[in-house]
Amino acid sequence: MRRVLSPDARAVVVSGKESTFYQFSTRTALHVVEAAKLLASEAESGGFTVESLIDVQLNKSNRNARPRSLDDYYETLIVLKQPVNPPK
Repeated sequence: MRRVLSPDARAVVVSGKESTFYQFSTRTALHVVEAAKLLASEAESGGFTVESLIDVQLNKSNRNARPRSLDDYYETLIVLKQPVNPPK
């Protein structure tokens, strides 16, 4: 993206907000990975400015698909800005 974006341009990346790993039999959350925050951090280390993280709640059509299916589900819009003088 850095190569094709003009200086001061913006890009939006859609990511799952987080991934929860759980024990199937007890439905206990074992570990939560904040995927959107990790991706935003990587974008910053790649030279972008993260302008905002916008969480969007999604409607689920199947509440029986997974053990934590009653939890709310979000995707995150990561708004990135190309610096005026991007690093090379």
